[in-house]
Amino acid sequence: MMRNQVKPDVVIGNAMISMYMRCGDLTEACRIFNELPYRDSTSWGFMISIHAQYGDGKLAIQCFNDMQKHGIKPNEMVFTRLLSSCSRTGEGREGKFQLNAMNERQYLGPSNKHFTCMLELLGSIGDHEAAKNVLQTMPFTPNIINWMSVLTACKRHGNTELGQHSANQPAWFSLVIGKCSLAKYVHQILPIRYHASKLQ
Repeated sequence: MMRNQVKPDVVIGNAMISMYMRCGDLTEACRIFNELPYRDSTSWGFMISIHAQYGDGKLAIQCFNDMQKHGIKPNEMVFTRLLSSCSRTGEGREGKFQLNAMNERQYLGPSNKHFTCMLELLGSIGDHEAAKNVLQTMPFTPNIINWMSVLTACKRHGNTELGQHSANQPAWFSLVIGKCSLAKYVHQILPIRYHASKLQ
């Protein structure tokens, strides 16, 4: 659409990158990014996600570092995309490092979304002890999404002990049981409580 026209400014450019991402045309999204005369945190955040979609976690991390070299400070959205990229591509060590670095080097603290990404990351690589430690030390009360991330990992890797602990949380049980794909798994590891809930 704009191949033979003036290079798009950052607002239009970001909108076009987002459009091509949704359409699955990652090559065109990258082309638009490379043509932008100025890139803001949104532009860089999109590129981090694009590299993750390509399955290249190292390029996603490099993009994050390049953004900072260009003087753009990462915001909550960028960190969420980075941690999500680490989770999708198995970059567990880098994800842990970046989560810890948020408090030490950046101007914002981790949000619950960031911890959710971290739990998904640790779950994807089977590091359940680290996931349990995150749940115990995070500065928020774990919510339903946090517990669902852990329970999904327990189902995938067969960790019944932590799965029982996760499924036994009141918030998780009352809101989700019987209404999602994990219900059968919860039924298997907590059969008595599951049947009791169905009778209420």
